[in-house]
Amino acid sequence: MNNTLIIGGGFMGHSLALALKDANKDSTISVVEVVQDYRVLLEKSNIYDVVYNKIDQVNSKFHQVIICTTPETTSQILDLILKLFCHSELITDISSSKSFLNGKKLPANFVSSHPVCGSEKKGPIESRADLFNQQPCILIRNDMQSLEICSSFWKSLGMKVFQMDSQVHDKMFSDISHLPHVIGRAFYLYIQEKEIPEDILGTSAKELLRLGKANKNLWDEIFKDNARNLKGSIGGFQSYIEKIKKTFEI
Repeated sequence: MNNTLIIGGGFMGHSLALALKDANKDSTISVVEVVQDYRVLLEKSNIYDVVYNKIDQVNSKFHQVIICTTPETTSQILDLILKLFCHSELITDISSSKSFLNGKKLPANFVSSHPVCGSEKKGPIESRADLFNQQPCILIRNDMQSLEICSSFWKSLGMKVFQMDSQVHDKMFSDISHLPHVIGRAFYLYIQEKEIPEDILGTSAKELLRLGKANKNLWDEIFKDNARNLKGSIGGFQSYIEKIKKTFEI
């Protein structure tokens, strides 16, 4: 199973292609990327058999199709992908929130994935072949045979695979992933307003700033997709801020 189509050749998508080539030099990989500047870099990488600029240009069959786009884009193109590649052994996405799947009738060859290894980096030029190695990957639990195929795929890249229900996944990652990015965003805006120079920040502040500077458009989509859980996470966190504040009130 080494004929792969990656939809979205940004940081995550191109990192995936590099990892696949590292794992198996004979892998055949193609990519769909709509951003022209990205396509130029992807074509120069000599990784891909074909670089497409639109999904409807794809005229080949693939064993596996990996959707590496933002949640909103993934939601918009998913039905088309499921139709075009209905004979593929595996179709999966990499979104970190899953509510866009609610109410969708999903075929046996689709499994939703969340490789937990993102970065504030953006674009294929920042991609890394070792991004997935020894990192966790959450699979949304189902009873289909494709679950095992999907698990084997991520394990071949060195990932540690776990299974969750989609609602459990979104609630948990609201707390442990999406909330930290909200806090980082708020910190980034706060020091901007205070006009505090970044070159005097210590390690902890720099880490918060790193989260705050992460791809705004992508994280706005994630916040929106998981808004119900995230509002609860923010409210719960604010209560702890108030508790800490009371310890030093005069």
